[in-house]
Amino acid sequence: MRALVRDKFSRDQERCFIVNTTKLILELLRRKQDQIDSLLVTPDFLTKHQDILLAPRIVQPFRLYHCPQATLDRLSDTSTAQEALAIVKQPTWPRLDSAKRPSLLTVYLDSVQDPTNVGTLIRSAAGFGLDAVWLSPGCADVFSPKVVRASAGTILTIPTFRDVDFSALAPFPLSCFAADSNPQGATPLSAITRRPAKTMLMFGNESQGLSDRLLLAANVRFYIPLQEAVESLNVASAAAISLHHFSTLPLADVLPGR
Repeated sequence: MRALVRDKFSRDQERCFIVNTTKLILELLRRKQDQIDSLLVTPDFLTKHQDILLAPRIVQPFRLYHCPQATLDRLSDTSTAQEALAIVKQPTWPRLDSAKRPSLLTVYLDSVQDPTNVGTLIRSAAGFGLDAVWLSPGCADVFSPKVVRASAGTILTIPTFRDVDFSALAPFPLSCFAADSNPQGATPLSAITRRPAKTMLMFGNESQGLSDRLLLAANVRFYIPLQEAVESLNVASAAAISLHHFSTLPLADVLPGR
């Protein structure tokens, strides 16, 4: 459990990750028990939630352990005491099937390294009904505890693909819209009133933005107009605004030219 908290290699080797927030663990117990491999709880948690923990299960039972609060505190990566810790199976998604669909709204993250930003972006994508999230090499690990907490568990509900170089998506007719903090030659977000049936929104690294390669590959560069005193928005905030805007647009008939 300690290795799964701290080490990406262990998470990938075991094909599992850690969930250590009570709200999400209870949601897993109610709706996604088949995703739980093991559950470690304190006696207090067992007493409070025995109606859920001991209820007849429809799916294959997971392994249930209990331990003192002090032991659980040593395993957690948070300073706040938690009463439960779950080992959860990593979801698997058909890797490129999403890109083959006739209609698609998806997002690509280019070297977004802050775990909270990655988790928040995944949560926004799920909330606005996007079809998938793609992450380039160099992004924060989507199964790290910080990303899982920031995603509020949506990492289990929206197809999310890691370590995908943008070139792997080149064979698919995706219309790419690149978020750019530089307004020169870019289109204001509000001026985009339609979107192609297969649209990918691209967001870049917190400090450097999108790479030149992705900016050149984009069909359209867009920006969010801001007051002069504000140079740019946090990438998660900019993405949430953009995802909401694009999710409400009617479909266009033609693909914008590069």
